[in-house]
Amino acid sequence: MKKIFNTQLSSFEMTEVKQLKETVERQRTCWFKLEPDFLHQANRRSQHFLYYQENTLLAYAFLNFFDSQVLEATLIVQENELIADSLVALNDFARQQAIPTVLIITDINDQLLSTFLKNEQSYVHQFSEYRLFLDSSNFNAQQEVLPLRHAKVEESLQIARLLAEMPEDEIEPLLPEDLANTLVLTKEDRVIACIRIDESPKTYGIYGFVVDPDHRGRGLGQSILTTVIQQLLAKKQKEIYLEVEATNQRALHLYTKLGFRKEILFDYYCHEV
Repeated sequence: MKKIFNTQLSSFEMTEVKQLKETVERQRTCWFKLEPDFLHQANRRSQHFLYYQENTLLAYAFLNFFDSQVLEATLIVQENELIADSLVALNDFARQQAIPTVLIITDINDQLLSTFLKNEQSYVHQFSEYRLFLDSSNFNAQQEVLPLRHAKVEESLQIARLLAEMPEDEIEPLLPEDLANTLVLTKEDRVIACIRIDESPKTYGIYGFVVDPDHRGRGLGQSILTTVIQQLLAKKQKEIYLEVEATNQRALHLYTKLGFRKEILFDYYCHEV
């Protein structure tokens, strides 16, 4: 058995991971919380875990550590016997990086992994998150289009502060690739809202959608999202999706009102290393 942590995948490894992912999704009728370009991601806040047995890839995990406190892991395993060993490797990696908390993300329909985590006392269900897809036939356009524009490099810390809701001196600026995909709305040279669009050959993923607390409750969020959807629908037709915590009823109401439908429910299990 061979376990590898890489910051970047080779072309051959990308093919192996893609095949493993598609095989498991087909066998278990489940999905994995992965961004469209996860295979190509190579930055200081992510890692790829590969688990081989006799040169065959049997498990993979995409790891995100947005700060020094939490490691998020989406784990793909083909066999039940590999889960415990994979989790030990992920926890050891977190410990080496001095990250105290590991979050394992699983589709509620992935019975193999979900059942294992539910039966492990050291893994506690933290929260759940819906992935919703837009039904464009139920979307109503609006005449008013807000003046959203691409974010500037000098706005990176402002945007990171909005996303983290923490003081600027306690957070890191956005990664260049995230900043390049981020749109902002400003007022008097201050960023009051941001939204990120991650594009893949088949989808548009909406992430990092935040309105400044001082400007909430005025319908601004709905106007921003409607503007973005109109712009995306005017381009090449692709699926549009976003994600939201299952307990955020206010956001769920807004998204379903705009034509989004719930399709996937991800569970987050917390483990303290």
